[in-house]
Amino acid sequence: MRWVYLALLLVIVTIIVVFIAQNRENETVTFFNQRITAPLSIFFVAVYFLGMWSGGTVVGFVKRAYQRASGREEQKRA
Repeated sequence: MRWVYLALLLVIVTIIVVFIAQNRENETVTFFNQRITAPLSIFFVAVYFLGMWSGGTVVGFVKRAYQRASGREEQKRA
């Protein structure tokens, strides 16, 4: 099974390297009157990490809310 994970990791890394190599053109993004010019692949990586961070925050919030809600129900039953 370790070899399957290694092969999957190599495929993903290869796809990322090809994506970066093919998207070297500079793009300009404007946000709140701020302009940033960078390669398109950098923007995709930044959006990916922001999505991981915000998704992890939402999952953590939902977990804590569920644990608090289920903990209170158990205390009421006891």
